Amino acid sequence: MVYQCIMVYYNQITLNKYITVSTFYSMFLLAQLLRISKDERSIMKKRVFTIFAILMLALIVSCDEKETIVEVPVDCAPSPPRGIDAQNMDGFVKIWWAPNPESDIAGYDIYRGNSLYGNYDRVGTVYDENPDPYDYSFEYYLSNGEQHYYGVVAFDEGNNESDFSYIVTATPRYEGLLKLYEVGWDPASSGYDFSSCSNIAQSYDSVTTDIWIAEDTGGIQKFVVDDSMNDIQDYGYADNFDVVNYAPTDGWAPSGEAEIIISHIYVVRTGAAPYHYVKLYVEDATESWVEFWWAYQSDPGNTDFSPGKTPGLIERKDGEGRLIIAPSP
Repeated sequence: MVYQCIMVYYNQITLNKYITVSTFYSMFLLAQLLRISKDERSIMKKRVFTIFAILMLALIVSCDEKETIVEVPVDCAPSPPRGIDAQNMDGFVKIWWAPNPESDIAGYDIYRGNSLYGNYDRVGTVYDENPDPYDYSFEYYLSNGEQHYYGVVAFDEGNNESDFSYIVTATPRYEGLLKLYEVGWDPASSGYDFSSCSNIAQSYDSVTTDIWIAEDTGGIQKFVVDDSMNDIQDYGYADNFDVVNYAPTDGWAPSGEAEIIISHIYVVRTGAAPYHYVKLYVEDATESWVEFWWAYQSDPGNTDFSPGKTPGLIERKDGEGRLIIAPSP
C-alpha cells in the first residue's frame, strides 16, 4: 500500500490568538442574543455553538509546536517502467528495464506489437518475487529478420496498472562464431559470405565473398572487403559483442580495410542499397588465423542491433485484453 503522509503543523502562539479573537466574537454574539427576536436568536445560537465546537477541536489537536504526521492510505497506480531496452539475438529477443520505485509492485507485463501503432498482445509476465525480475525477459521462437515492438506495464498488489512504458524495437538476426585464416596461410579458408548465415569459410576470391583476412607488408593483419560492394569500419574497443546497438551510416574506411585488434568491434555494410548490416567482435587472433563473432541483419536497411525509444503515446485496452497504441494528439 502506498501512503501519502500529510504533515499537520500547529503553532501555539497563532492558536492562542485565534482563541482570543474567537472568544471576543462569541461574547459579542451572546450580547446580541438579548436584543434580537426569537427566530434570529435561534440562528445566532447555532453560530455560537459552531464557534465553541471549533475552539474545542483546536484545543484537543493542538501539538504545542510539535509535528503530527497522519498517514492516509492512497492506492495509486504505479509509475510507468523506465529504462526499457531490447537486444536482438539469434531467433529471440532479450528485454530489460529498471525496477519500479514503488514498494508494492507485484510484477510486469510485457506486450508485443507488429507495428509501432496498433494492437499489442501480452506475451509474458515477470513477477517481482523473482530474484531479479527486471533484469531480463526473453521471448523465444521468433523469426530472424522480422521487426517487433515491445513495451512494459507494471502492476501492483492492488491490481493497479501503470501507463505503457517507452516502446522499443527489436529484430532478431543471425549470428555465429567463425575462424578465418590469413590468405597466405590458407586462401581456401580465408573468406566469408555473410548472406550464407553459416559458419563455413570459403576462398577469398570467390564471387560471393564479402570479407577476408590478409596481412599487409608490415605484418599487420586486416579485415578486407570488396569496397565496390561493401564497407567496413573499426568501431573501437568493447567489453562484449552486444555493446554496439546500431549500425552507423557513415565513417566507412575509404581503403576497405581495418586492422584486426582483439576485443574490437567492426561494422560492415554489404550489398547495394538499402544494404545489409553486420557487426563483428574479435575474440582471438594469431599470426595465421582470426576468430570472431558475427551478427548479420537479414532485414534490408535495418540498422538496429538494438532499438531506440518512442515516447508520446496513448493507450487503451480492447475487449480481449490487448493494448491499442496510438500517437499522442
